[in-house]
Amino acid sequence: MTKRRSSIFLRLFATMLFTAVFVSSLIFSLMLLFIRQHDSPPFHDQLREYTNYVFEDLDREPTLKHAQDISKRLDVDIRYRDSHQAWATNPSMPGFEELRRYHRGPIGIYKDKNYIIRKKADRFYLLYGHFLSIRRKLPPGFYFIIVLVLLLFVASYLFIRTIIKPVKQLQKAVEQIKNGNLDIQIPVRRRDELGELSTQFNTMTSQLRKMIKAKDQLLLDVSHELRSPLTRMKVAAEFIKDTKLKRTISEEVDGMESMLAEILETARLNSPHGKLQYQEVDLSLFVKTLSKSFGGRKPGIQIKTTKHGPIIAADPRRLSMLFSNILDNALRYSRQQTQKVSVSISRIKDSARVVIKDAGCGIPAKDMPYIFEPFYRVDPSRSKETGGYGIGFSLSKRIVEAHGGTITVHSIVNKGTKVTIVLPLSIR
Repeated sequence: MTKRRSSIFLRLFATMLFTAVFVSSLIFSLMLLFIRQHDSPPFHDQLREYTNYVFEDLDREPTLKHAQDISKRLDVDIRYRDSHQAWATNPSMPGFEELRRYHRGPIGIYKDKNYIIRKKADRFYLLYGHFLSIRRKLPPGFYFIIVLVLLLFVASYLFIRTIIKPVKQLQKAVEQIKNGNLDIQIPVRRRDELGELSTQFNTMTSQLRKMIKAKDQLLLDVSHELRSPLTRMKVAAEFIKDTKLKRTISEEVDGMESMLAEILETARLNSPHGKLQYQEVDLSLFVKTLSKSFGGRKPGIQIKTTKHGPIIAADPRRLSMLFSNILDNALRYSRQQTQKVSVSISRIKDSARVVIKDAGCGIPAKDMPYIFEPFYRVDPSRSKETGGYGIGFSLSKRIVEAHGGTITVHSIVNKGTKVTIVLPLSIR
């Protein structure tokens, strides 16, 4: 079962989100605590005592002029009513009937202001305003703090993205290396741990390039050095009188020469001097002609294509190596003598597709990631009866990529292998 991928970015994002929510909740709780403290009974008692002085002052002189002086001094609105008169310092302030249904205790709230109603004999008093600057709604500073926290959260989010940008670059670079691109380099603009990691990554890819180049050069040098001894062996074998021994030696020498030719051809394709010699090639006709060279081998080849196959720009010599390798493998590993190797040629948009399918022994899933590596053999014994030298698929992949195409292999053990080659119609 595949484990779910955990993202460090999402975890950092979740951490910042939790922090922002926690800080906002804390601020909100502190503000509520502040308001509740001012709504507590001791504070109500102090407020009641304060308003008693106001009512006593009004009771001594219940006139509008006196009330207006108090209203101006305390910044509150006052309404008064008795059996003889009724007035208000602010005509737009609420009336007794309007507020009475909202009154729930010593202090009531109506439209974000406090009010107190007091009755004495036939006199009714109403104070309406922000007593002692105490408000039930949250102060503007609270909302400013919330906005500030949110802005800090957004800034943290952008800062986190900047911090982990090298991780994203490393992820893309590793993907490039997995696809065989060892020339990838990560730009280093930082001096922190991630910057050091990027520098070490670039150093690692440089070392890998040098190691692979040294290995290829060694292989190329050995191949060049072996060509002359093999030629002398081939000439010497012609003087052997034992026919069986001469045939065996000749076959071995031919196999070695074929291997060396493939090694040198791979080196040429990797060299700037090994450019492809493009020509117009009728792919269907080309594969049909090439398949005739395998005419005597079982179980045979069956080609399916249109009357006029796709015309591509390709190097005929390299193309011959490519399809010779794939067809040779398909015929060699086919076990069911009654089912021929199937070759299907078709055109897809601006590309030509060739599908070669056999009904052979197949390739185990554990070996599939390595089949395009040079000298890799599914059979660890490397017996001649079970295959060649393990260069065919590697060279085939290099030829296809040199043409700007792709090659994929799908295989099931004991059912067969399907090789799909896609080549562009024009030069890329």
